[in-house]
Amino acid sequence: MRTAVSGSAPHPGWFFVVLLGCLTLLQGQVIPMRKLPGSVVAPVTARGISGQFVVSGAAISTPRPGAIPEMSADAVEVELEPQWLAVAAERTKRAVLARFNLSDRWQGKIHLYIRPKRELGNAPIRIVPVSFPGGWQFRVDVPDRVEWRRLVRALVEVVVLELANREVGDQVGLPPLWLNEGLSFLVIADQGRDLVLQGNTSVLRNQLKPSLLNEARQRLAGKTPLLFSELSFPSDSLGANPEAWAVFQASSALLMHELLLEESGRQSMARFLGSLPRHLNWQTGFIEAHRPRFLSPLDVEKWWAVNSAHVLGRDPSLLWTPETTLAQLSLILVESAEFGGTTNSPGQRRSIPLSEVVLRWEGAVQREVMRRKEAQLRQLYQHAPTDLLPVVAEGYRTVRQYAAERFGRESDTRRRSELESRYPVVAARTSRRLRELDRKVAALQAAAPRR
Repeated sequence: MRTAVSGSAPHPGWFFVVLLGCLTLLQGQVIPMRKLPGSVVAPVTARGISGQFVVSGAAISTPRPGAIPEMSADAVEVELEPQWLAVAAERTKRAVLARFNLSDRWQGKIHLYIRPKRELGNAPIRIVPVSFPGGWQFRVDVPDRVEWRRLVRALVEVVVLELANREVGDQVGLPPLWLNEGLSFLVIADQGRDLVLQGNTSVLRNQLKPSLLNEARQRLAGKTPLLFSELSFPSDSLGANPEAWAVFQASSALLMHELLLEESGRQSMARFLGSLPRHLNWQTGFIEAHRPRFLSPLDVEKWWAVNSAHVLGRDPSLLWTPETTLAQLSLILVESAEFGGTTNSPGQRRSIPLSEVVLRWEGAVQREVMRRKEAQLRQLYQHAPTDLLPVVAEGYRTVRQYAAERFGRESDTRRRSELESRYPVVAARTSRRLRELDRKVAALQAAAPRR
C-alpha cells in the first residue's frame, strides 16, 4: 500500500518554461553594467618588443572612428597609453644603446606605471630600484599626461641605470648627473619627437633635422662651457635656476658628444657604466675605465678645456667637404724638407711622412714640427664634417701624445735623461700609429665618390 505525500514535486520541464518566459520579457532591453562606488578601472598591461618593459595603466576610451585629431610636432604634452609608452621605451633604449654601440642584452626588467597626473603633479618622475635575488629591477611612475621631453629624460635615465647595475650587488651604481642629462640631450636632438608616439593622432611636421649640437650651441651663445669639475659637483640649487640649468645641460651634451665620438671612447664609457656598483664614487671608475687616456682628474680637466672650445666653435656653415678635409689631412701627415744641395746644384724639396720624421729626425727639429702639426690638426677639427671627426681626432691625439711623451709637458718633473731613454719605444709606437692613419686616409680617399 502506497502512502500519499502532500505537495508533490514539480515537473522537470517547469524550469525551462520559467527561463523562456524571462528571456521573452528581457528581449530588446539593454541591462546597464553595475559599478561599485569608488571602483578602479582594471589596469591594462603592455610589454615592449624586447620583453624588458612592462607597462601598466588605465584603459582609455576608444575614439570615434573617422575622427583623428591632429597634433603639432611642437606639442609639449602627450597623453600616455600603455602600448604607446612601451613603444617609446623601446625606441629610447635603442637610441641609448646606439650611442654606446652596444647590443641589447638587458637583464633587469623595467616596470612603468601610468598614474593620474593629479596624483603625481609636476614633481620629477621617480625611479625606484628594487632588489631581487636575480638582480635589480626598476619601477617608474609616470603621469598620464606628461611633457614628452621630460618622459624621454626619465626613460634614458632608467635605461642607463639598468646598464650600470647588471652585476648583482648590495648597492645601486648611480651615474653622474652630467651623463644622464648629456645623453638625454643627444638622444632628443638626434631622434626628436619621433621617440614618443600618441595614439589616434596624426603628427604634422615640416622641418629639416637640425645639427646634433645646434641647440647646445644656442644655449651657450656668449657663455663658456662649464668645467669638468663644475659638471662633476653641481650645486644643490642648480635646478632652481633655469639659466644655470640650461648651461649645465648644454655643457653636459658637449661633454658626452666628445666622450662618445670615437669607438675607443664608447667602449670606455660602457666599461665605466658597468663598474659603477663597485666604486663608492664614480670618479674612480671613470679614471680606471679611460686609462691610459686619462691618468687623473686633472688630465680630464685639461682635455675638456681644449675639446669644449673646439666643439663649441664648430659652426656647421663653415664645415669643409670630405674631399677637402681628407686632402688637408694628407698634407698635415707629411713634412716638406730640402735634401741634397751642393755648391753647384740646389737642393730638392721632398715630402717625408711623419711616421719617418719621428724615427729619424733630431729632437730639436721634431719639437717644432710636432708643435706645428698639432696646431694644424686642431684647426682642421673645426672644419671637418662629422663622419671624419674620428680620424682627425686620432691624428691630433697621436701627435699630441707623442709630443708629451717625447719632450715632456711643462708640468712634467721627469728628468731629461729619462725622457731620452724612452724615446726609441715611444717613437716606434707612434710611427706605427701614423702609418696606420696614413692607410685609413688613403682608403677613405679611394672610397670617396668621384665628381
